[in-house]
Amino acid sequence: MLAAVLLTCGGAGNGRKRPLPAPESSAAGGLSVEQTMKEGVMNIKWLGHSCFLINDGITVITDPYEPGAFGNSLRYAPVDAEADIVTVSHSHADHNHAAGAKNTPRIIDKEGEYREGDNSITMYASFHDEKRGKERGANLITKIRFASGLVLVHLGDQGCMPDEKIMNALKGANIVLIPVGGHFTIDHQKAGEILDGIAPNIIVPMHFKTDKVDFPITGPEKFIALYGDKEEMSEISLSAEEVLKMKNKVIILKYLR
Repeated sequence: MLAAVLLTCGGAGNGRKRPLPAPESSAAGGLSVEQTMKEGVMNIKWLGHSCFLINDGITVITDPYEPGAFGNSLRYAPVDAEADIVTVSHSHADHNHAAGAKNTPRIIDKEGEYREGDNSITMYASFHDEKRGKERGANLITKIRFASGLVLVHLGDQGCMPDEKIMNALKGANIVLIPVGGHFTIDHQKAGEILDGIAPNIIVPMHFKTDKVDFPITGPEKFIALYGDKEEMSEISLSAEEVLKMKNKVIILKYLR
């Protein structure tokens, strides 16, 4: 078990505990807003890279990629899904292709607080690198508080330890979607330090090497080794009660595109 050291800011972590087992997940269904909604459950599908299709009363697409971006280094198939909201962490082609949504959703791509019915979305300004954006620019961290009460955080292409104010705001989030592949983002080690400061129920790695990605980033294996356990699923489909029973549960989703 790795002891975390918060190098920049944020409170000390609670350490990592072997997570409770998760219930079996059903196979991925259709991708219209109506089809993705499952009343009373949090449903998360990984379309690929940092792009997720999330539903808990409203449907959100995070960081949609442009298929074939960067000279075909990113080869996930088109997002091709409907949503109420698309969140964009920064303006790189593998994260900002909102046109990939099938409908015309609300796009949230700036720092600030937003409302969508009884749901709130907060975008926190941070950085894509360790030099306060001098190398790769800005990055927005997304925090969604759903009407169900569950809180989900998507770290975009986070490149450094978030500052103390942001870490305090993220602390206690139930589900964290976090990059682990390094090079362009935080690596597995820094991801673990950030997660110790948040202490979520569920952790979902993203932005790592797959057979659809030619970027010089690593796979999730080193990150998984920090926790000693993981579960692979096609999608997450859990009630709030089930989510709250878990602690530092690492779930590796299968990309659907």
